[in-house]
Amino acid sequence: MLKSVTRHVVAIFLFASLVTAIPVGCKNETGSASGETTGSGKPALQNSPSARSSSGTPWTLDAASIQTKLQGAWVLRHVSSLGDVQAWEVKGAKVTVYEPKRTTGPKERTLDLVVESPCTLKLSETRPDGATESGFSTFVFLGNALHLGLGDAGVKQGNSVVACGGGGVFVLTGGKCTVHKAMFGRWGSEPATCNLRGDVFKGEAKYRSTSEIKATGDVYVSDQLKSNPATRAASFAEAKSSADALAK
Repeated sequence: MLKSVTRHVVAIFLFASLVTAIPVGCKNETGSASGETTGSGKPALQNSPSARSSSGTPWTLDAASIQTKLQGAWVLRHVSSLGDVQAWEVKGAKVTVYEPKRTTGPKERTLDLVVESPCTLKLSETRPDGATESGFSTFVFLGNALHLGLGDAGVKQGNSVVACGGGGVFVLTGGKCTVHKAMFGRWGSEPATCNLRGDVFKGEAKYRSTSEIKATGDVYVSDQLKSNPATRAASFAEAKSSADALAK
């Protein structure tokens, strides 16, 4: 009897800057990414750990709080490449993505949404043949303003800096610098070099690095990402209409 083998596909379907393969059925250690509803009829969110991530990563992650801020309709630009436009509708741990410029496949898809780290999101799609494609994107909130797409970002957590860029998550704590990457459902880490000069951070490791990101309060963000805030919309229909107009 042949064993069923799930293929792990590296795909650039949403996010060009941070893309990797994630195994099918992998459960993020910070909680579930199901699209179930709660007893109140509201979409279920990821579980919210009270302290360090149970995956053993050296950062604190309140995934449910971040997902709550993401709920609703958005218009985003420069998500996968310069000039692209997308409309999102986030409901619980699902996101419906509309891409007016998409030329292959459906322009509108519903994907699983997981908050992987304090500054990276993972969106996954399972195809009819069982293959799963996953894309990662950097994000950060400056106040209530969402910045998501091309560029690098990070946050201060106590005496640590957690920064996302170059396909990894850099952590600087007490002079020790490491870079972390999720592979096949597990987080791995290796030594890295972190430079923190005043309010400017840069992380470097083999095959990956961040750009220089500047602090704004407890948030680090590159100039590129800072200049690209998402726009909230009253409804998904309004977001799609705005995306269509911007795509012309």
